[in-house]
Amino acid sequence: MKKFNSIIIILFVFAMVLFSFGCDTPAPSEGNDPVDEIPVDEGEINAPADNVKLIFAGDVMLARNVAKSVEKNGGGNYLYPFSPVASYLNSGEIVFVNLEGMISNTGTPDLSKLPLGPWFRVDPAAINGLTAAGIDIVSIANNHAFDYGRTAFEDCMTRLQSAGIKYCGGGFSGEDAYAPVIIESKGVKVAYLAYTNHGTTAYRALTEWENPNPPYNQQEARSGMCWLYIKWLERGIYAAREQQADIIVTSIHFGENYEKLPSSAQDRYAHLAIDRGADLVIGHSPHVTQPIMKYVSGYIAYSLGNFVFDQSETYNEGVTKGSIFEVNINKNTKKISNVKEIRTKIVEGTWQTTFE
Repeated sequence: MKKFNSIIIILFVFAMVLFSFGCDTPAPSEGNDPVDEIPVDEGEINAPADNVKLIFAGDVMLARNVAKSVEKNGGGNYLYPFSPVASYLNSGEIVFVNLEGMISNTGTPDLSKLPLGPWFRVDPAAINGLTAAGIDIVSIANNHAFDYGRTAFEDCMTRLQSAGIKYCGGGFSGEDAYAPVIIESKGVKVAYLAYTNHGTTAYRALTEWENPNPPYNQQEARSGMCWLYIKWLERGIYAAREQQADIIVTSIHFGENYEKLPSSAQDRYAHLAIDRGADLVIGHSPHVTQPIMKYVSGYIAYSLGNFVFDQSETYNEGVTKGSIFEVNINKNTKKISNVKEIRTKIVEGTWQTTFE
């Protein structure tokens, strides 16, 4: 599939060249070691055959000015915002992003967010852009998941399923939402879990039974997001281990907007996840990058920043800068063999993401 995507990308870039002629143009804890930055070599985008390349990027928001640019500059093709980095993304076995804004044409704005908003809802045509860019799994555990209510939230999950894109951090019931999503590549089983503590608990997914032990407290199961409760974080990691996952990824939507260092709360949750058995913690929400650190035997990317978004440096410094976190897993040992951080930049106006 990804080789086919590469052909699509080449054709798309060629089409864009032709099209352009007719258009206007808290501090980290002790014991954490920073990851050495390794610039991407665009001529060497393929991982060795004995590696499973996992790629993680930050917030992807395909509405608002991004959608306008897709229409104006990309001919309506939602590969456009990703096209400068799409070949690299397609070199990964499993590619993960945080999806800000549900892909749907249903629902109504959640007025409880008044007076500030904003509300994000993404044109269903964007699904094709995600697949062409090589994105395999998205987190839907964030404060924009219910911008257009439960109807749009459930519609988005259905559309993602139909397109073959997996999602984590939400589901049609609590049992569905909190279950690990396991993807196998080259014999390596990678489990994905996602949680948020941004938004409102009114939209958390509910299981039929609130507690696994007495008192069970029966309740009506409902769709929603995975809220960042310690008990659910621990259960998710344990469930992934029980399903014999080789690598456990815990995605968390946390941290203060525009803060470039993680808070003590981020530290606590991230350390807890690694201590309980997660291998990777992937953070997002602050809209700026925060450090990637080694903790014990795992790695914590506190915030990967914006990957595709329409925020301007005029108002908040760092919002056009992002990080891709590449993690290579040795398929024989099923352990992390190496990692690298790759810097990206969003071009204001076109809202395309490029390598920095």
